[in-house]
Amino acid sequence: MIEQQLECAYKHKQPIVSVVLDAKLQQNERLLCIECMEQYSSQTRTMGFKIAMQTILDNQRQKREQYEIVINQNLKLLNTFQQIAIDLKSKVNKEIDSILNVIKFWMEDLNKINSDMVTFSFHKELEKIITQKQEDGKGIGTQEIINSIYKINNEWSVKINRKLGQFSHFEEQKKCETILNDLIQQKDENLESEIVFYDEKSISSIFKSNRRTQSIQNQKQSIKLILKDDQIKQYDTCYSMAFNVKGSIMVSSCLLTIKVWHFNQGSLKFIQNLQSHRDIVTCLAFSKKNMFFISGSCDKTIRLWKCSNQHEWKSSNPYQIETDFVQCMIMNKNETLLFSAGNKGSITIWRINLDYNSLAPFQNLHFNSSNIYSISLNEQENILISSGQNQSILIWEKVSEDKFKFKHAVKQTLNADGYHLKFLTDDKFIWVAQTFDNNFICIYEKRNGIFSESIEKRITLKKTSNVDGLGLAPIIYNKEKNVVFVRSQNHLYILKELNGCISIEDQYDFMTEHNYFATTDDCQYLVAWDLKKKAYSSFEILYY
Repeated sequence: MIEQQLECAYKHKQPIVSVVLDAKLQQNERLLCIECMEQYSSQTRTMGFKIAMQTILDNQRQKREQYEIVINQNLKLLNTFQQIAIDLKSKVNKEIDSILNVIKFWMEDLNKINSDMVTFSFHKELEKIITQKQEDGKGIGTQEIINSIYKINNEWSVKINRKLGQFSHFEEQKKCETILNDLIQQKDENLESEIVFYDEKSISSIFKSNRRTQSIQNQKQSIKLILKDDQIKQYDTCYSMAFNVKGSIMVSSCLLTIKVWHFNQGSLKFIQNLQSHRDIVTCLAFSKKNMFFISGSCDKTIRLWKCSNQHEWKSSNPYQIETDFVQCMIMNKNETLLFSAGNKGSITIWRINLDYNSLAPFQNLHFNSSNIYSISLNEQENILISSGQNQSILIWEKVSEDKFKFKHAVKQTLNADGYHLKFLTDDKFIWVAQTFDNNFICIYEKRNGIFSESIEKRITLKKTSNVDGLGLAPIIYNKEKNVVFVRSQNHLYILKELNGCISIEDQYDFMTEHNYFATTDDCQYLVAWDLKKKAYSSFEILYY
């Protein structure tokens, strides 16, 4: 927009025809009409009015275009920010709803203790009086009540405290933390004299930050699976899945297709399908250092997939394998080597070249023709162990740079085939075996340079069918959390080692032997697919 009226220097009311390019003149003094031109005698340079007007319009157009570019860039960023804020609001509301649900269930558990006290058995209570020699009835059940309330408060406070941690900068979070600390620090006398009331304005003093931690550490450590979601259907079998190191990307198999998912706090969001294999994908191994993963298939090939940008995955050439299909794959810590194995008793060692998105086989290990279901490297990566059919547990020793040779077979007393094994230390590994009558987790430890089973530490698992065990779904071990995830037929077991002994902390029954799982690298979440639900189930793993 320009001024509605432009007048010449002498206000002749005539059309403007020329412009004087003199910086000393002001506004209309520079404008000349035909009559002005007849009297104009200065040597100062002039420009036709139409040319000047077009030049100004062109400059304004370019200026407007530049503004639009910059403004649009800013609006785009603000739109992104707005969407993030909307998503954040949704997540915050979801987390608050989750906190409210935890409080609801917590209160229900405490009220249940109250309601259970209404109904009692005369004979059981009489038995307590007799055995405890408390004929006057005083104090009966007090410690039991204390323990029940303490257990409930401790369990629920762990769950809710993790959620409250996200709001640590809010004053309300500190008040909630105080209440939680008070709840889990109650003593016997709380039942008689120490009753604390909390309101919005009056809160007891803040406890030291380590008080809650010490309370939890004094209890027996436990691990629980909490189901977050099981609504994402997949009707074709998923034989393998794997997470990137951040736990933000998951890849999973769907027959010959690889699905890529975004993962966030137990929620899966489908991104894309990757299709290059010509038969069922059986194994996936994700890098812990870079954005690449490796896939193995029944089409007798292995592929390396490299992410060139956020959503663009490029497959390497297919690399032929010695076996009919890949049963298991592992990488060394530096991710320079890949070990793959399957049927026909063959283990192939490959060199990984990420720069060229390629694999190169350089050694093939072979002892017999039995199927190999599982392989594992010890911490120093100088011993490779394999297990499979014909009751074989084989030790392979590193003899030179990246070269291995067969050392010996490990003796076992079960006369069983093993479907999973995993090194926990250089001198200890666990082995999952299946016999006709039972399934077992066996602990093998090195004595005098030879691995042998510590039979007294053997764990008997549930036998759910006589169907042969399945490989795949390898054992997952997190050294930092000292937790082990093992699948055996229908069940997923969570194990923990304490004082040299391994115990089952929790278990989940999928009600089908066709179940496959993976955990995030920090073992905070677990995702499984099973044939019963024909869906993905995501779990949060709680440690307390």
